[in-house]
Amino acid sequence: MVYIQRKYKDGKVVAYMNKNGSVLRYKLCKIEKRWVTKGTWRVKPNYPFRNPDVLNKEIDELEAMIDNTIAELLYYNPKLYITCGVINEAIEKKQEIEETLQKTNDDMLLLSDFKLWNMRKKEELIKLDIEKGLSRKMPPTMKDYISACNAIADYEYDNNCCLRLEDIDDDFLENFKEFLAAEHINTEEHEYKCRGGMVNRTIDKRLECLSAFIRSNYDDIKKAQLVFSARFGSNDRNRTIVRINKEEIEMLYTKTLKNPNYNRIRDYYVFLCLTGIRFGDFVSINENNFAIKKDGTVTFSLFTQKTRIKIEFPLPKQAKEIAERYNYRFDYYTNQAFNRTLKELFKNEGLFDDDVIVYRETLNHKPQPIKIKRWEKLTAHSGRRSFISILIESGAEPIQVMHLVGHTRLSTLQIYIDKFSPKTKNVISLLEF
Repeated sequence: MVYIQRKYKDGKVVAYMNKNGSVLRYKLCKIEKRWVTKGTWRVKPNYPFRNPDVLNKEIDELEAMIDNTIAELLYYNPKLYITCGVINEAIEKKQEIEETLQKTNDDMLLLSDFKLWNMRKKEELIKLDIEKGLSRKMPPTMKDYISACNAIADYEYDNNCCLRLEDIDDDFLENFKEFLAAEHINTEEHEYKCRGGMVNRTIDKRLECLSAFIRSNYDDIKKAQLVFSARFGSNDRNRTIVRINKEEIEMLYTKTLKNPNYNRIRDYYVFLCLTGIRFGDFVSINENNFAIKKDGTVTFSLFTQKTRIKIEFPLPKQAKEIAERYNYRFDYYTNQAFNRTLKELFKNEGLFDDDVIVYRETLNHKPQPIKIKRWEKLTAHSGRRSFISILIESGAEPIQVMHLVGHTRLSTLQIYIDKFSPKTKNVISLLEF
């Protein structure tokens, strides 16, 4: 989306925009009108005072910078009143950050490299959002990477060190995990962005992000694998599968919500339950993933981002209705915003408020049982768990389910087979009297 037009005003070629009540005329070049072409407002080839090609290039680059800056400002605040001062301030701030990061990047310090990598990744994702016409506070996946970077910064403060890539070894990883698991108390000298007290699963997320950064930024596969292998991993047999069943999906889909603002999040969640796709795949799909047959049925197809496996199946009727309702696009929420809004929906509508027992697993401690309301554990990913568990308990062959969800190993489904297989239910029924 282009926000500005090039115009000529009062002896200057300007970038013009009329939006949110603001009329912007940002000077691109001061030049007499006789030396520019009317309409396109480009410097004429016979301009005698400077090389016209060089000057046109400078004007084009400045115009592009202004337009990109406006796009980024409106991305974070679509109602922002934009002036030349606001634009200059944003450009100066961005240049200052880039200069600071580049100086520290010359020293090959891990933290400064991570910050610069995050900034570039965020800009890439913002540009993709702008191309799609999206406006949201934070692109998907960035929150976890920023949190991992903040954890490195706080670790360096606690240990009075500056990490480099060569410092990432087994000893560091053990110390880093202990740091993430420990509680951190703010002092007058330092306010922790990494609060600590993390459970094993959250620690694993930080390690996964650090591993991905090392692989992408340094192309050091061996070091990235070392970080990834330091994860605790999940003991699936100890994991609690929190989901909703088939009857509850039907109830949720047909229910008239007290607050109609929750209709979108409800529909999205039902679609996830009926397709079993991961959230990363969910927000990336568009009309090209849906093939409409002559009989009106719709076939859904995609290559999964995580395993790069093709999945394809006919959409259930309700999923087809939801896809049509939102024009086959679901890139409205980030993962974090989706989960937060979903919990608000269930809590405010009084849904799924029965008790479940989950286990909090922390570093070097025995897993502890915690009783919470079921809605507290329902997330975008629980839609996938609902899809798998419903198919297993309905008697579907595990190998079929594996292909539908894009798993590469049948063993990944073992926890669902153990807990939801009809054979398991039949065994327990032998104890009834």
